[in-house]
Amino acid sequence: MYCGNCGAEITDKDAYCPYCGVMNVRAAETEYMEKLEDIRENTEKLGDEGGRHTKKEVRRVGRLAAIIFAIVAVLVLGLFVFSWAMDHFFYGNGRDARDEAAFKEKYFPKLEELYASGDMDATCDYLNEIGGEDGAEVLQMWPHYKYISYYMDYKIVHAIPGTELDNDFWNLKYGDVLYAGIELIYQAGYFGQKNMSAEETEKVKGYASEAEDIFSEYFSLDKSELDEIYRDCTDEEGYVYYTKIQEWAKKTGGAK
Repeated sequence: MYCGNCGAEITDKDAYCPYCGVMNVRAAETEYMEKLEDIRENTEKLGDEGGRHTKKEVRRVGRLAAIIFAIVAVLVLGLFVFSWAMDHFFYGNGRDARDEAAFKEKYFPKLEELYASGDMDATCDYLNEIGGEDGAEVLQMWPHYKYISYYMDYKIVHAIPGTELDNDFWNLKYGDVLYAGIELIYQAGYFGQKNMSAEETEKVKGYASEAEDIFSEYFSLDKSELDEIYRDCTDEEGYVYYTKIQEWAKKTGGAK
């Protein structure tokens, strides 16, 4: 499954997206229920202890467990209702196959037209414009989606030579620039090649090379330092943690 916030691939057991931190409500609900089951099992084990005092204590613990169970059940029910309402409000229509088919029919032709014109900036703007429409999840099936995603990263990094590297930049923008560059330099080849044409792959390689040069010139980050950041901020499958990149940027941001 994919995170509804950042689009990263996550498992159905992740209560929170490991990349952007947004709650996966269904997994969180399962986690609550597992905790309730642990309470029940522990209460049953107490019943095996002999003696009047132990039985009295078991009854007391049982009543307490029942109260806790009732409270947690209300919380779980509330979470489920909230989850259902939010899911229905924000994504319910978009997950319907008919909405996705309608989305493709309505928006894909213009996407293709803009892409074919070679105006990547206009393509990016249009992609962002329609990204909140019902059925927009199907955008990831558009053949050029991955390339445009890396082009957006390139735009962020490419803007650095004309940006004033003041305190506002280091505090507010550096983390996003670093994240975009790490994606370009390390993930494009790892994840992108299966989802891009040969021509797009070559273009992205050029973007990645340019990102390395910019990081070296403006941030004094050589390849070995970028390698270290990548190792510290990715999981075993090579996905970059956005939150870890931001933490790293806050600790190390600033002119060297």
